[in-house]
Amino acid sequence: MVDYILIMSVNPGYSGQSFIPEVVAKVSAIKGWSEYKIKTPLIEIDGGITPVTLPQAYAAGVDVFVAATAIFKAPGGISAGINALRNAGS
Repeated sequence: MVDYILIMSVNPGYSGQSFIPEVVAKVSAIKGWSEYKIKTPLIEIDGGITPVTLPQAYAAGVDVFVAATAIFKAPGGISAGINALRNAGS
């Protein structure tokens, strides 16, 4: 039984890399498993998550987001970074 699938949306290594947009198609493909009566695990995405990329990933079906640079290096501080992600796409 698989509880989560982690999709890396950057090349593994260091924080601050740009989001790789092709991963959105991977998320959509995994979400498509439900048509085969396979229970889809939660999908977690890690890398390049910003207020711009989060809505794209969410629309594809991502359930859990990992963000570092968008939070810890936000111009207004950590709280501002968290709020920007929470309000993304609204």
